[in-house]
Amino acid sequence: MPKNKAWNVFLDGLNGFTEDFLESGREQLPDSERESI
Repeated sequence: MPKNKAWNVFLDGLNGFTEDFLESGREQLPDSERESI
């Protein structure tokens, strides 16, 4: 896929969101506990 076409696909996807998408922000979940490596 040519680079310019990839950007067009990306921007078309962004333009698909409505104006009220994430209007009140994004709920940040608490960090999950992970075992150390």
